[in-house]
This record gives sequence, structure tokens and C-alpha cells, in this order.
Amino acid sequence: MYPPEVIERLTDNLRPSIDDFVETVDKAVKRIQEDRKLDVVGLRYWQKEGLKAILNGLEKEKPSPVLIRLPTGYGKTIVGLSPIVYEVQRGWGSASWLCYSLPTRTLCDGLSDDIKDYLEYLGWVKPDEVCVYHGEADADEIFMRGHYDYATVAVTTFDTMVLSYARKTASGYHLERPSGFLATSYAVFDEAHMLQDMYFFSFAVMRAILKKLKAVGAPIVVMTATMPGKIYDYLFGGEYVAMIPSSPDEFKERAESYRGTFKAEYHEGKMLEDIFKSASELSWKRLLVVANTVDRAARTYEKFDASKGLLKLLIHARLTRSERVRRERLAKALLRPKTNCSQINCGREIVGPPYNYVEEPQVKILCDECAKMYEGVKRVDRIALITTQVVEAGLNISSDLLITDIAPADSLIQRCGRCSRFRGENGNVIITDVESPLPYPEVLVKETRSALMAMTQSELVDSLMELRDSLDFVNQAYDKFEPREIESKAELSELLTYVEGRGLSTFTVDWKLIDRVRARPDAQLTLVALKDAIWVFDVEPRWVGRFGHYKLTHEYEMSLSQLIDNARKGKNVAIEVNAVRFNSFSMSLRDVERVSHALIFEFKLGDREKERFLLALRPIRAREDEHGPTKKAYLIEKVDELRLREGIYLVNPKYYDDELGLRA
Repeated sequence: MYPPEVIERLTDNLRPSIDDFVETVDKAVKRIQEDRKLDVVGLRYWQKEGLKAILNGLEKEKPSPVLIRLPTGYGKTIVGLSPIVYEVQRGWGSASWLCYSLPTRTLCDGLSDDIKDYLEYLGWVKPDEVCVYHGEADADEIFMRGHYDYATVAVTTFDTMVLSYARKTASGYHLERPSGFLATSYAVFDEAHMLQDMYFFSFAVMRAILKKLKAVGAPIVVMTATMPGKIYDYLFGGEYVAMIPSSPDEFKERAESYRGTFKAEYHEGKMLEDIFKSASELSWKRLLVVANTVDRAARTYEKFDASKGLLKLLIHARLTRSERVRRERLAKALLRPKTNCSQINCGREIVGPPYNYVEEPQVKILCDECAKMYEGVKRVDRIALITTQVVEAGLNISSDLLITDIAPADSLIQRCGRCSRFRGENGNVIITDVESPLPYPEVLVKETRSALMAMTQSELVDSLMELRDSLDFVNQAYDKFEPREIESKAELSELLTYVEGRGLSTFTVDWKLIDRVRARPDAQLTLVALKDAIWVFDVEPRWVGRFGHYKLTHEYEMSLSQLIDNARKGKNVAIEVNAVRFNSFSMSLRDVERVSHALIFEFKLGDREKERFLLALRPIRAREDEHGPTKKAYLIEKVDELRLREGIYLVNPKYYDDELGLRA
């Protein structure tokens, strides 16, 4: 056994200095750029400065929050991820884990592969130590790889992070595991600007959590490209924040030094449909169309004729997770200026469309020679991605033509970050008008429109690309915006008091209060669109408790129509957990109410009578005997009262299309 002074000296020798670690990250970034055939530039100046600011904070007992405010395409993710490797290298200093929070499930799924690849290049965090957790993932084992083994990096939604911190979710029966993980984590809030709502509800919750995490000494990093000054003031409330850069005027790099360029036009009075009709006549190989609503995106997609050699893709939030992830991976593989052949022992560079690809079991991009080895190869001369605001962050794609609905300034800037994303590219951006501002507040769209109309073409490009100009554009659009007062003000106040400490400072559990905890002003529902032939369990209630234990009697395959009929008759039938995870998507209660007819099932009782009901899914644990291993499943229950509440519901298959998703 070494004496303490020897152990301390040995440990110090293993700990890298901040400058040495930054150099290590720089070398890793250069290796990635070399392997991906990108310009080899390593870390840029402000990436290094941001990394140093975070690492210096890790040396303090109670570090101040760090705000990384860098433009789209600059590489903020690398800055947010790298410090966890520094912590691992020095034997866990200020934090033992990384909680990487993103606004949406789509972003979590889209970024997780990139995060795993990058951390593997650094060589200290293995891919299987990076886990994704949200409502479509393993919500019963938040932030854990196994029953007792924590993930080193948890990529999670803001919603799941809030519910875990407030003890609304549990790992098994353990309420303290998720909140304990967060309290000892290095916490990153990426794309924080996307959390906003008309009440600033989510920012109020985030502010309370930041305050609590800071008090216990947890390192905090908030990253954004387009956070308005009003949101910054609201979120940090005058407290000291280490801001990188400290002023937009300090950022001297022009956009063309780290990304491509584009020309931009705003077509006042012309709608997306008007421009889109002539899109086939324009010169492009990679087209990105962004509509403000799912319904508009779906209608645009249907009108687009897929000619020979043209691949069209539709991505939005009303697709099941499995289908959405498949399309995102295909888009990420094809919407880039160059890539390498996926075939083992080949790897030759393929520059731009045309591409050859096969989809099963996973997307493979093939050179002309390797394509001869496969049947069912599809050749792509042009690709058109039609989508919604889900594309605004996280998807590392690049188009040479972007056509977008007008939206608030911050959203427009994010969308333009997906045009000419890589150095050397040249593209075009066309901004069209809208008849209705929805889903955005009218004042934001109105003020953005006024700003666009007053700009010259060069001013418009600068406002969409350059950091200082883009922040001026955003602040101008938000100048007249004021958050509304939420109706449930007392409930929000009670929630904030709980999050700030009353609920976490005692082991007394107030289930009623915990059940009211939420991260957004509207309750979130999970909708499940099952396909035919589902693996099911016959179960019987046996052991009563909060989590509902059932005796598993039979396991077998069942058709969807039979499953619905059994649930209508009140039979205890459950489906395995992955069927829900892979075939679900989330919507706010307010949005679901507009398509509530898609959740209603009807059964004829006679010539004039009909039985109408909902089918809700309740998580249970089933096992063959009282002491045997449990299987997580979802019990399908008939609900006669046609009133939606927070929970999980089955979609009527008549209203879900495999290509278009949930129809309104």
C-alpha cells in the first residue's frame, strides 16, 4: 500500500495539464477531419477558448456556468463533449458523469452516433458508455447501462432530465439514482434556445435547475448559436456567467473561414407552394425544404414527383422512432458534399451525388465498383429532403438549395446552417411567406418579416451567417416579444419551489406533487403506431404495488386487429417494451387534441349504435413466478371516457401511413 503522498504524486503525473489536453483534442479533431476527407484545420480559436474556460472552471470548487455562444457550423458539440474525457483522465475531479441535454428526442437520436464516434477518437470513453435516454428509450433505467452500472455519458432530452431530477422517474425502485446522477454530473444544455415557449415555462424550470446545480458545485455549460438577449437575461438573472466569446464583437472570423457561402432571397407574398413548383427547374443536387408545420411538409412531399434518379425523403416529428431514425441516417449519409464508400476494404472517396446505396440491414453508400456486388442498389442523382423545424439543429447535413417558410429569426438562422455547411460549398437560400404564423407567436414572425424587408441582399446573407449580425437580427425580432402569463401560475410556482430544493432536501416523497412535475407548459403524450404482427404476453395481476407486477402466462405473436379486439373485451394483454419504443413518437396535449380522432377506435354494436373508446398503454412488470426475473411490458387498457390525459395511447392504424406518418 503506497503512502498518501506517493499516491498523490503518482496521480498528479497522470493528470494532463489544460494546455496538454487541448492539444490532445486538437489532434483528435484533425484525425477525424482526415478520415472524413475534410479540410484539416483542427480546433478553431474559439473552440479552444471555450474548452479552456470549461476546464478552468472544473478546477474550482463551485464553478460558474459557462455560456458557449458560437455560430451554426462552428463546432460547439466538440467543446461541450471534450471535458468529460478530461475528467476521466484525471480520475474524476468535479464530476463523475456527463449529462448531455438536448431539446428533442430527434436531436438525441441524431447526435448520439456522432458523440460516440468522437469520444472513441479521443480514446477514453467507449461507445457502449454513451447511452440515449428519453421517452422512446429505456425510461425505467434512466442514465444507466445496466441494473447497477451507470452510463459515463447520458444523452437525454431536457424533459427526461427534468423528470429524473425531480424524481418523477426511477431506476427500478430507486428514486435517488437519477437525481443523484445529475447532482454529480458535468451538465451540458445544448441548443438551449430551442426550449422556448410563449410562457418561458421551460426556461423557468431550467433556471431553477441551473441554480440548484450551481449550488452543489456541478459544472454547467449552456450552448447556443442564436439565444436572444431577452432569454439570456431571463435565464441567468444577472448572475455571473463565463461567456465565450464575452461579446459578439470579439468574434472576428468570417463565416467562409469555417463553412460554405450562399446567396439569399426573401420572396414577400410568395408561398412555399409557389416556389416549390419550379424547384425542379432550379439547379441543385441536394434540396432541403423546411415547412413550419407537419401538415404543410406532408402536402409538399406528396406534390413532389420523384423522377428517375431523384430520392425524396420526408422527416417530421409524427413518424415512429424506427422510421424517423432510418430516414435521418439516410439523409446524413447522402446530404453531404462527399463521403467514403461503406464497403469493407474499400473506403474510396465518393464526391457528391450520384450515390449508390442499399438500405438493409443498414444504409451503405457504395462506389460504382462495390455497387456491382449488391442487388437492389439504388442510384441517386439528386436528393430532396422535406422536413419541419426538427432539422434546425443536430442533423449534420448540407444542401445546395434551401427553400424555407419564414419563421422567427433564430429559427431561420438555424435552418440556413443546413445550407452550404462545409467549406468550399456555394448554395442558395429562398425564404417564402406564410399565411399563418403558427406554430410561432405572431409578433415574432411579424417582426422578422419587417427586418427581412428592410435588408439589402448582402445584409440578409450576413444576418443569416455572421455571429454579430445574426444576434442583432434575433434581438430585433424579439424586441416586442413578451412571454405570456401562464394560467397555472400557482402550479408553476409550486413546481419551481420543489425543483429548487424543497423536494430534494428530504426523503419524504410527495407523489401528488411529483406527478404534476413537467418540463413544458403542455403535457406530453406518447403515441404508438403499431404494425401488424406484435409479440404479446397474456398476463394476470398478482403482486400489487406502484409499478404493477403481473404473472406472465403465455407469450406469442398476435395480429394488430386481434390485439385491438382483445383490449376492447377487457382481456389482459401486454406488448413487449421494444414494440412501444421503436413505434412511438411524442406530441404535446394541445397538438394531439387537434388530431384526437386518430386515437379513437369504433366498434359497431348494432345498426345505429357504436362503441367508441381509446386504448391506453400502462407500463408493467411481468414474471412467471413471484421470485423470477421480470420483463418490462405495456398493458393495453380500454378507456371509455374520450378525454386525453398525459400518458401513452395507441394510434388507430387507419390514420397512420408508413410513408407520411400520422395524418391530421
